Order: sequence, then C-alpha cells, then structure tokens
Amino acid sequence: MTTRTAQAAALADRLTRLRARLEQEGLDAMFATSRPAVIYLTGFPDEGFERLIATLVTREATYLIIPSLERETAEEDALGVELAVWADGEDAIALVVSLLSGVSSGPIRLGAEEHSLSLAQADRLKRDLPGQELAHAGGLIADTRLRKDEAEVDHMRAAAGLLAAGLEAAYENASAGTSEVELQGLLELELKRLGG
Repeated sequence: MTTRTAQAAALADRLTRLRARLEQEGLDAMFATSRPAVIYLTGFPDEGFERLIATLVTREATYLIIPSLERETAEEDALGVELAVWADGEDAIALVVSLLSGVSSGPIRLGAEEHSLSLAQADRLKRDLPGQELAHAGGLIADTRLRKDEAEVDHMRAAAGLLAAGLEAAYENASAGTSEVELQGLLELELKRLGG
C-alpha cells in the first residue's frame, strides 16, 4: 500500500470513529478549529495563521474550511475531504453556517472544540443558526486520538529511535564542562543529521 493510500485509509478510519462518537453523543456535526485536530482529521498541515482554518465533520461529509491562499496546499495534502474555500473579504463563519444549513431538518447540535473556538466565532454561530445547541465536544477528538493507527505507531517508533540515536551521539560528544545549551545544540545537530 502506498504511503498516500495508507494515509487516506487512516484518515477515513479516524473520521468513521469520530462519526460514531457524534452519533453516540447525539451531535449533528463537529466543528474542529484547533491545529492538531485539523491535521489529525484531514492531513492538511495547517500552519496556524490568523485566518480561519477548520474542519467541519457532519454525518455525511467532511469539509476543510480554508482561506483561498491555502487552496493549492490543501489540494495536495488534504485527503478525503471537500474543500470549502473562502476569500479575503468574505465571511468564513457565513461559509460554515451555509455548510450546516442542510445538516438537520430541526435544530442543529454542533460539537465544538471549546478550547480553540473563539468567543466571537461561537457568538456568530449561535446568532446565525437559531435554535442550535453549541456543545463542548473537544474531548471527542481527544478520545479518538487515544487509539493510534498503524501509521501513527510506526511514526512514534521512528521518532523514538531517532531521539535515542540523537541522545546517544550527543552523550558521546559531551564532556565535563559541557553546558546544557551546548548539549542541546549537539542533540539538535545530531537529530538534523539523522533526518529529524
């Protein structure tokens, strides 16, 4: 299986598990606004700019909400999602509201990451989606992330091996009188040399 195919399968599995949790919690959708959640659910390497970059997961679809400046990167890196692109001068929250408009015939129960959704964004969602319930649901993604897929385990093993080799090389090159800053520099240099 190619790396990209394996990553797409891992992302699809994560979304399936998250959707099962949405169902259990009686939520119609999840609005993920934290950088780790966006990367985890889409593979898109969000750089954390001040413009809204988010993931909206409904029971039927997954949207990566991005500014138009990020479209090319998203087309290359995001897998298994529909791109919902907004341009400078446009209202990103209005785009989210439009994506949610067909999700439920009644009031929407929207899960949100309470630690990363701004108060202004929450207020707008409440105002523009009358009757909806905005629920604290950041724990759903955190719980989903607890179960590691094969690719995540492989990455963790590789990172641990890289760190062990880097620490060993730094230790071997250290001597009495080496400062913590110098030791850190030795470790960073070795990690870079090893491809970290």
